[in-house]
Amino acid sequence: MSSKLALYNGALRKIGERKLTALTDDVEARHRLDDAYDDEFIDLVLSRANWNFAERTAQIAGSANAGLGYDFEFTKPSDFVRTVVIATDELFLNRLEQYEDAPSVWQSDVSTIYVRYISNDASYGGDLSLWPSNFAQYAEWVLAEHVCWALTNDKDILEVVAKGIKSSFEEAGRFDAQYRVVRPELDARQLRTYKGSLRKLGLPSLSEIPVELQYRMTEIWDDQFVDQVLQEGQWNFAIRTVKVDYDASIEPDFGYRYGFAKPSDWLRTVGVASDGHFYAPPEYYEDEGEYWWSDLQEMYIRYISNGSSYGTNYASWPEKFQQYVEWELAKQIQPIATTELSTKDAFALCERALMEARSVDSMNQPNKRPPVGSWAGARTQRFYRDDNNKRIR
Repeated sequence: MSSKLALYNGALRKIGERKLTALTDDVEARHRLDDAYDDEFIDLVLSRANWNFAERTAQIAGSANAGLGYDFEFTKPSDFVRTVVIATDELFLNRLEQYEDAPSVWQSDVSTIYVRYISNDASYGGDLSLWPSNFAQYAEWVLAEHVCWALTNDKDILEVVAKGIKSSFEEAGRFDAQYRVVRPELDARQLRTYKGSLRKLGLPSLSEIPVELQYRMTEIWDDQFVDQVLQEGQWNFAIRTVKVDYDASIEPDFGYRYGFAKPSDWLRTVGVASDGHFYAPPEYYEDEGEYWWSDLQEMYIRYISNGSSYGTNYASWPEKFQQYVEWELAKQIQPIATTELSTKDAFALCERALMEARSVDSMNQPNKRPPVGSWAGARTQRFYRDDNNKRIR
């Protein structure tokens, strides 16, 4: 952690001069250092590279450009020092290639830009307490160069300072590169869900939240998050129906005679029947782990699928389901997010969204005749026919 006095004394130490006791010392060294520091010294050292601790992100709307060339002009922020990257989206996935970087403005043909830049603001690069020690060492060498000749009149010391600047800059760059933030790449559905979750918690946009929070959201998403929300209901858009034959390689130890391996995209069983119309559910079967067990040699299964044509076909997600998904993610990140929404309220709102999604989804289900029970079936001796026109109970 650096400070102005520490910066001054570090520079003086590097050229063999006596250190200051305070920034008010009435000595030549302090006056020389003040002159160098006030001559945009902070901007000078910050402008040499894309330092992590000094990076800031902004969304800037353009104004019509009356000049020639590009259609829009963007005024640079007052704390601007150096451009890092410009993009057309807040996650900087689509970087802008065609633009003009003028002294006080950027010019481009898009109406809104997202800019990551080096800032001299007191909360970014202008806060000396945020400077990594390697960068502070580099800044001390640069400041030492500015006052070296006036205070020492020694060419040998000046050469030592020049070497110190070079080596400390390289070291600061290597250290900074180790901590360079790489934000995870998101697909379109993740991006929409992340944005929605942040809005529900009253948080700023993705480009403004701490990168640690975005990484936590991605960890949750990657930890079978979509499978989890699909398992919360018998969603029509995710239901898949298949006919399965028993697997001869599966030999039950006891009980049922036949085993059926579940498909790789299975998440949750919705219904089991002995006919393709699901009129006749089997009287006895078991749903255990990776298998179904039965005395039938073939069964018809309706289940929740995470296949690309079913549950993970994001284009088929109803809006109410999407809203539930956003609340589920918001609920899971709420404990580590800086938000006024309490954990209790987050859980309650998520549960309400789930109930609404289930309700709307159920209205899309056609009316069905309930299967005949065993008692009624015994009295009526009602029969059905399977897909092979064989009469079944």
